[in-house]
Amino acid sequence: MNNDKVSTRTAGPVLLWLVLVVSGVVNAAGPLAGLGLAVRTVAGGIAIGAIALLIVHYVRRRRATS
Repeated sequence: MNNDKVSTRTAGPVLLWLVLVVSGVVNAAGPLAGLGLAVRTVAGGIAIGAIALLIVHYVRRRRATS
């Protein structure tokens, strides 16, 4: 009995979700906290990057298991 397709989880997706949530909160609460447009724009860009990396991770993981 040999299980060659053991799924190993890394901290990558967890960190990406954390980055996404934090940047989303900064972007959403920015006007209330008085943050400048540049800070909110950077936070939005980071959120978009985290979403893209999460999608790439998901697609690669799906292809590796099939």
